[in-house]
Amino acid sequence: MTIKDHGIISMDHKNLVNSYLKRGNPTTSEQTFMSLYAWRKGRPLKVVEADGSLLFLFKHEEYTTIFGPPHGEIKMQDAINAAKNVTGANVIAFERIPEQNEPLLKIDNTHIDEDRPNADYVYLKDDLLNLPGNRYHAKKNLVTQCVSSYDCKYEEISKQNIIEIRDFFERWCNDVDCGRSPGLCHEYVALTDIFENYWKFDLFGGALRIDGRVEAFTMGERLNHNTAVVHFEKATKKFRGSYQLINNWFVKNHLNTFEFINREQDMNIEGLRKAKMSYYPHHMAKKHTIYLDKSNIPPIKTLDELRCEEE
Repeated sequence: MTIKDHGIISMDHKNLVNSYLKRGNPTTSEQTFMSLYAWRKGRPLKVVEADGSLLFLFKHEEYTTIFGPPHGEIKMQDAINAAKNVTGANVIAFERIPEQNEPLLKIDNTHIDEDRPNADYVYLKDDLLNLPGNRYHAKKNLVTQCVSSYDCKYEEISKQNIIEIRDFFERWCNDVDCGRSPGLCHEYVALTDIFENYWKFDLFGGALRIDGRVEAFTMGERLNHNTAVVHFEKATKKFRGSYQLINNWFVKNHLNTFEFINREQDMNIEGLRKAKMSYYPHHMAKKHTIYLDKSNIPPIKTLDELRCEEE
């Protein structure tokens, strides 16, 4: 078996990673270079080529997991052997495996658990754009209220406004106390890095000005031929309807050519789950964890449980 360890994911790996991702049809929010790279300080993934396939490996303290499906034709057992060869630790599981990849990753004695907190919410673009019918009546009212009550303007993220947008994110973080939980802390570190490298990614984003000041922003990218993924969306709670408005205007101005919009997972946060369900997803992009030995399943730490160190 030919194995090449490229080390922890970095900007130098963008072309390599994209060349493999684009060969398939990614359906889950993690399977973009930006997403894999941005969270590397909390989840430092090794980039490994093995027999013409690409693997992302996460070395925990005593074991290794393979993050996402292998990209290529490598067999499951060969991927496991390659991962152990690189990390020197036993592979206990494949994480964040999309439902359609499961049949390719079955061997004897595996145990599959649905990863509901990380299932992605996928919406019809037309629903988020038009907010049709009675079930979206409240959302449409909030959009109308925000536009009629304040001086609201939408603009694309650019070199002229990105500093203002980053300053808004700092204000937002102070308001919600980003240091209070590892999850918010990891997100702060990730977004800070993204702002510094924004033009190196394949992102598109928008900002909402209310009374002349940036009060919301969002950013996403193409996931596959008919689906966009929205990675981040932040808005002030000071202006009622600001979240609904930035959501709607981002779809109108940047996502109008897609059929579906993936708005990522709820991470088992009750308020976030309620908010995502209130937009009536068309379907869920389900993910699973495939454990290799169902008789010995140690807990896999989530990103929210991992230590966050701001740099």
